[in-house]
Amino acid sequence: MYSFGIYDSGIGGLTTLCALKKVFPFSDFFYFADTANSPLGTKKYSDIVAVVNDAVDLLKRKSRVQVIACNTASTVVKPKNTFHLRPDLEKLVAERTLLLCTPATEEALKLGDKGFAIADTKNLATAVEILGETAFKANDFSLFSNLEGYLKKIIDEAMAEKDIDTIYLGCSLPFLQGNY
Repeated sequence: MYSFGIYDSGIGGLTTLCALKKVFPFSDFFYFADTANSPLGTKKYSDIVAVVNDAVDLLKRKSRVQVIACNTASTVVKPKNTFHLRPDLEKLVAERTLLLCTPATEEALKLGDKGFAIADTKNLATAVEILGETAFKANDFSLFSNLEGYLKKIIDEAMAEKDIDTIYLGCSLPFLQGNY
């Protein structure tokens, strides 16, 4: 059995895995990248709940400690008896921050009401997956420049009318919350 089971439905969970590996270098990890359901945050609420509950069940069978490294799962479903990542919004200046998140995370946290600029990232996880797979198969990592161009377009569009100085992918700079 693995010490840590990590669920990720998008592109930010690898930062969580890397951080945990640094803190717990002698632990074993089971990383579940749920690309079949990505992007999770564009699905109906009932579908999100079903997917996350299935993922948590899998993690519980494979690990002692379960970590949900997905903003949508952490903010919409809030799985019990897991550690889950939540964006630490209190440390950000809303008017100067661009958040990269899914529509479900935006709705669950009522981010628009708090004054944050929100980038439309519903296709970002899919783009990363497709370009990543293509780059690895072709052994041509210059293909990631296409992703950088796509990400720049998303960010430029979201920043067009605001004076942004912080761009935040919620699960990349999270605080870990337990709810046992």
